[in-house]
Amino acid sequence: MKSKKKKVNEKSKISGITLIALVITIIILVILAGISIASLSGENGLLGKTIKAAEEHNKSAAKEALNLKLSDIFLDKKDKNLSYLDDMKIEGYDVEVSNIGRIVTMTKDKKSYQFFVDSEYNVTELGEVTATTGSGGSGQSQGESKDYTDNLLYKVNFKELLESRDENITKVGTGIEVDETNTYATFDGKSGIRIDASIVDPESKLLGSTSKTITLWYRTDNTKISANHLAAIGHLDSHGGAAAITFNGGTIQFAVGWDECDSYISNETRFNNQWHFLVGVFEDGNTTRGYYDNVRYTGTGKYSTSDLIFTIGCAYRNDIDRFYKGDLADVRIYSSALTDEQVYQLYEYGKHNLKDK
Repeated sequence: MKSKKKKVNEKSKISGITLIALVITIIILVILAGISIASLSGENGLLGKTIKAAEEHNKSAAKEALNLKLSDIFLDKKDKNLSYLDDMKIEGYDVEVSNIGRIVTMTKDKKSYQFFVDSEYNVTELGEVTATTGSGGSGQSQGESKDYTDNLLYKVNFKELLESRDENITKVGTGIEVDETNTYATFDGKSGIRIDASIVDPESKLLGSTSKTITLWYRTDNTKISANHLAAIGHLDSHGGAAAITFNGGTIQFAVGWDECDSYISNETRFNNQWHFLVGVFEDGNTTRGYYDNVRYTGTGKYSTSDLIFTIGCAYRNDIDRFYKGDLADVRIYSSALTDEQVYQLYEYGKHNLKDK
């Protein structure tokens, strides 16, 4: 009898151990399963990364397809005015053409893609923007329409400048008119403004080879331009002594004086009486980057700003007839070299906030 009881107790003990081992195994499996699920889920998990990669692939494929479709259209029909694309549908995307530059926006399912069309009808992707619904109910591509003010040293207020009696502000001629909203000024080709450093740069941040940036919007149909100054910091007619945006022989020039650090733009849209965005970035004394409607150009050389005077629409001296004829808006100086991303942000901001009254 004792032998039988002993066998029963041993069986019970084995069954208990087996049960405990089974419970422990189940717990371990549950923990491992939890770890696996955690590693798969979430933005940084394997599943999240896979979904993200698929989305990026689909976006790239969509942009490439739209790019090719636009290029095919231009093979068949080339027209300086791209307005015929407005309200067209391409691959299910609504098409909108900006009157500022040659920007084509294509929107579907609250996603928009933008493309720049150059004078040779080459299509360049500008990136993805988010489409929002305006008060009228139609989708408008707003993009990164946020202002950029870091290191903003000076922003031109045309109305205040023309009404000012400050001796540091010189008004050349009388042919500058400001629209009723003080958004832009119209220059008659015989007038300009010169501003002394004490107003523009009281701390002398722009002197020497320090980095600086000039940004502005312009509009003109004056095709008879030879050498006109839109905006300049310093003495442009000295060797490397200024930073400027000018028209020179019919091209747009980001210059520092006497062909140092120059970048040139020749584009058939320059004088089409539509708004265009120009940025001159003067960096570390030896590099210029110029942007025309967010398209980048570069140059190299040396410069060192010696005279702190800011000119708008004219040269720095009265005896040089280099006046600008046309409209200027949102003229700014930054005491830093703006990056590609910052230039794009300003470009989007200007497109959606420059009101043409």
